[in-house]
Amino acid sequence: MQRSGRPELIGFWIGISAVGGGMAVATRLDPTLPTNLFLIGAGALAGGIGAGVLSAALVPGYIRDNLALFRIGAGWIGDLEGLSLGLGLTHTLSGAWVGGVAGLGVGSVAGWWLDDHAPNYGRVAMIQSGAFLGALAGVLAIPAMGFALKTITTTETTTTTTTTTRIPRVGWGMLAGMNVGLAAGLALAYLPDQRNYGPSWQRVMLIDLAALAGGFTGALVQMCVSGQTDKGFCANGDIGPKMARYALAGSAIGLATGYFLTWKYDKHGDNVAQSSPARGVPLPGALPVQTPDGRWALVPGLVSQGQF
Repeated sequence: MQRSGRPELIGFWIGISAVGGGMAVATRLDPTLPTNLFLIGAGALAGGIGAGVLSAALVPGYIRDNLALFRIGAGWIGDLEGLSLGLGLTHTLSGAWVGGVAGLGVGSVAGWWLDDHAPNYGRVAMIQSGAFLGALAGVLAIPAMGFALKTITTTETTTTTTTTTRIPRVGWGMLAGMNVGLAAGLALAYLPDQRNYGPSWQRVMLIDLAALAGGFTGALVQMCVSGQTDKGFCANGDIGPKMARYALAGSAIGLATGYFLTWKYDKHGDNVAQSSPARGVPLPGALPVQTPDGRWALVPGLVSQGQF
């Protein structure tokens, strides 16, 4: 009997509903004003509590851990797919929120519908890893290719002032990168022989951490090596084409390094040292046996204890 994934599934709904609740309030307020942060936090708290109560009542008392992770992945991937599509079409926070809610619903239904096709825990983690890394790569690809930020000028009628809001054109990049990463993760999860367990979730996480570390290292190299000031200090961090390219290159190097360094991570049990040959000292003993007439008797003999 596998470990139950009920706690993770409930925690997922609490977390993603908290983010959605805070984002829903932020669409109606200016998130840059400190006075509005309390209202955004209140919306996140309300969303998380409501989702916690509902999910505790609706999530089954027992659900296999790989199946729970499969549903979690379908939910958040659908959420980000819809969010990025809404952001790409509207370039507004409201459009991203509407697309995220719709994508979350579609992804959750798809995950429930495809329960019978859920692979083991490690392969499910690999699918989510591909989508996650692909989304990050898609976001970095936008400034790396030299696309500027879109400037939207709005006039606040109450104060008659004009503010300029810079919204990154990351929607389409995130959508494209996530789908490429998702396709790669699905291929790695389903194309190999399903009789083999596949990579463990620990190895998948280590490779992801290596990719993230490589991306941060690349950004630091750009700021502190090629972007040094005349006095030797690191230049101020500005997310531009050069930094994005360094981060992408560092992530690729970290991904490859993490993959090869963890090559034997899951093979520690394949070449277990052979046990010592069976040996022991014969000792006199007796074996209780039942005679044909139903009586019990002790039959003398030799017994030996050893490792087998």
